[in-house]
Amino acid sequence: MQTMFLKSGACIAARIRLLTNENHTTPARLAVAFWGDGAEKIIQGPSQIICDLESGACNPDAISNLLLRQNCTVLKYSGLHAKVVISTDGAVVSSANMSKNGLGGEDNSASRTIEAGYFIPNTAQEYEEIAVWFEDLWKAATEITSTDLALAKVKWESRKRDRLKLEAITNPALKINSSSLLNPKIESKDLIRAVKKEVFTQISKSFENIERHRLGKIASWACHLILVRAGVSLDYSSKKTNSSGAVTEKWITSKFGTKKYFDTVEKIEAILNIIKNDDFFSDEIRRFAESVQSTPPWRIKSNHQNS
Repeated sequence: MQTMFLKSGACIAARIRLLTNENHTTPARLAVAFWGDGAEKIIQGPSQIICDLESGACNPDAISNLLLRQNCTVLKYSGLHAKVVISTDGAVVSSANMSKNGLGGEDNSASRTIEAGYFIPNTAQEYEEIAVWFEDLWKAATEITSTDLALAKVKWESRKRDRLKLEAITNPALKINSSSLLNPKIESKDLIRAVKKEVFTQISKSFENIERHRLGKIASWACHLILVRAGVSLDYSSKKTNSSGAVTEKWITSKFGTKKYFDTVEKIEAILNIIKNDDFFSDEIRRFAESVQSTPPWRIKSNHQNS
């Protein structure tokens, strides 16, 4: 077998599958910095893995799934940026992380980035050098604790929020106008804009036995969260208290109160779910509703109150 140029993410993925399939009894060795959702499914046989869990670019769910495997050991090494896979048959050195972006999907869909690499057979001199390099790195890597995973999850979710906000700012196709969800004028009682009548009508269909004003207030909070997540600038103000400022996710969640906090969270989650799944709303609005639902700003607070 000869050294082979791998000209795409799909070619890299195919070769990695061969190196890490269940037919191998000796563990494959992977020093790959970043792992995306579902990427662990590519690895079928026994494995030793080094990742950069502390970077914020490594999906902690993928790493957790790997740690649950009896035939898999995962360590972390901060600052790792390599993408190297070794088995007894050879090695792959490439630009691709273990993610759908780098390798493509399970359905053979193309990767979203331009990737390339080399397969080095086990007969090549470079193969031994790669193996020694990995063993040195393995000795320096450290175990992953539950605390490491918890911190990685916080970083991962924060990164997802920031990335989506940046995409909304830089991609005109994702821009949302506040008038698609909210009235133009701020309500004097509630400091912020109320939801548009047609939006409230669409949301209220799924709620029974809730006072109309309370539902309107919660719906407004939910819509403000969507718009803020999308990078829309919104403000609040009150003539009575002379208070004003920029609406942020933190500011919105501070209005949930304490007595009805969890009831409010439950209803906001329900509203986000309605908006996410209802084609009455634009694709952009539904996308950011899903973003707020999947990485909510109240998660840390609610966990703290449950403890």
